[in-house]
Amino acid sequence: AMSIDRRLVLKGLAAVGFAMTSLRFAHADDSVGLPLTASQTQAAVTPLVTGSAHDSEFLAGVQAAAKAQGLVQNEAIQLRGLDAAVFSRLRHMLQDGKPATLVGLADDASATLILDLVRSAGGRVISTEHHRLASDLSAGQSAQALGSSLVLQSGAATVVSASQAAGTAHVSFCCII
Repeated sequence: AMSIDRRLVLKGLAAVGFAMTSLRFAHADDSVGLPLTASQTQAAVTPLVTGSAHDSEFLAGVQAAAKAQGLVQNEAIQLRGLDAAVFSRLRHMLQDGKPATLVGLADDASATLILDLVRSAGGRVISTEHHRLASDLSAGQSAQALGSSLVLQSGAATVVSASQAAGTAHVSFCCII
């Protein structure tokens, strides 16, 4: 039987291999640390999830916050494994030249790949936070609050309670494209 840690490592290696063979990498964005422009802070919000038990709560939080801020919300990107069609959609969004805010909740391996894609396309990673979310209702509420805070506070994530320390590992992120 394959352990969870070994599975995550293999998934990460496969994801990196996929990215290296299918995508052309550019230089990382040199604007790290510079203030956001008005068009960047008012950009359409695109949520991204990777199949967690708390995707719907996270998406509900993003939707509520985007609505409260009067921001347009693009259709969510739902990444399942190494689906080439989804990566193609993400690559198109990164290269279309339209300002967007990408907020997501992903497993470690997928988040690493996504953030590398954003950086290589010239996007800015505003924040990343590691979380552990349990499978109970309190974790769902945390995921919803996390989605809201990423939109409302331009990437400032909420702290997940210590009672969730034994949950599944996730990474939340906010990027400006």
